Parts: sequence; structure tokens; C-alpha cells
Amino acid sequence: MTDEQMMISVQNGNHSAFKLIVEKYLEISSRIALRLINNRAIAEEVVQDSFLKVWEKAQLWDEKKASFKTWFYRILRNKCIDYLRKKRESFLDVDIDIIDETQYSDDNFFKKEEAKIVQQEITALKEVQKTAIILFYYENFKIKEIAKILNKKEKAVESLLFRAKTKLKKSFKKYGI
Repeated sequence: MTDEQMMISVQNGNHSAFKLIVEKYLEISSRIALRLINNRAIAEEVVQDSFLKVWEKAQLWDEKKASFKTWFYRILRNKCIDYLRKKRESFLDVDIDIIDETQYSDDNFFKKEEAKIVQQEITALKEVQKTAIILFYYENFKIKEIAKILNKKEKAVESLLFRAKTKLKKSFKKYGI
């Protein structure tokens, strides 16, 4: 069953279809929220709120306007932004790792330190640039999907990614990376 078919079932009140959607999107949406919010407990709450909105507002989804995937990730992103605006938290308050440190052994100390610097610099980006970087490079979303999620044109997303990469490269030079 496709996402769109499951969502049509959800629109008709099918709890089983909703459960399938949650199971399919829970892990990746949790990673994205965690990377955007930098607080595990709040990210979990935001993801739950996003799924709740999918259930409660299922009738608002229109398959002619957006795929379920882009519609859902727009909801998730907006929930993350809402939280950050309410709490006025800085992206610099990090309690999670964008980089998976388990891939580094003690022998790879310098690579691990470089990964921490990369994480720190990504965290310091503007929210929209950070979102684009995370979705494109970490979650392998296509430019077209990111454009729909961010409600921007594809060229604007390409420009966001270019500016973010340029800023990151400049920052990395300070560290000799």
C-alpha cells in the first residue's frame, strides 16, 4: 500500500493505516526533529504532535497538491519551528550528535574531533540552511522534496545549500579542516 493509499484510508478513519504511517515515518522524523531541536525529549514530543496533527487534520491533505511525505515533513518542520520560537532556544544548545560517533574508534580520535566541529558548525547555521543541509545530506531528500517542505522554489533550495556549504567551508578553514 502506498503512502497516498494509506492516507486516504486515514482520511476515512482507518486506525490501522495510521499505525502503518507512524511505523514507516517514526524513525526518520525523530532523527530530523532531533537534529533541528537538539533536545531528545522535546523532539519526541514534537514528532508525536506532528503525527497527531496528521490524524486530526487528515482531511486537509490533498494528493493533488503534495505527496504525503512532503506534506508530513512540512508539518514536522513547522512544529519544530513553533517550538523553537516559543522557547527562544538557540541552536547552539546541543545535547545530541548530528554525527554518529559510534563509527569512530579510539584510533580515529582526530576524525571524531573533526566530526564534532562539523556538527557544531552545522548547528550554528540559520534554521532554514540547517534544515536544507540535514534533509539533503543526512536524510537524502531530493531538492524537489526539500523545496516543497520549505515552501520554496528548487532554485532557492539550491542557493540555500550553496550558501550553507560556502559558510561551512569558510568555518572549517579556521580549524584547518
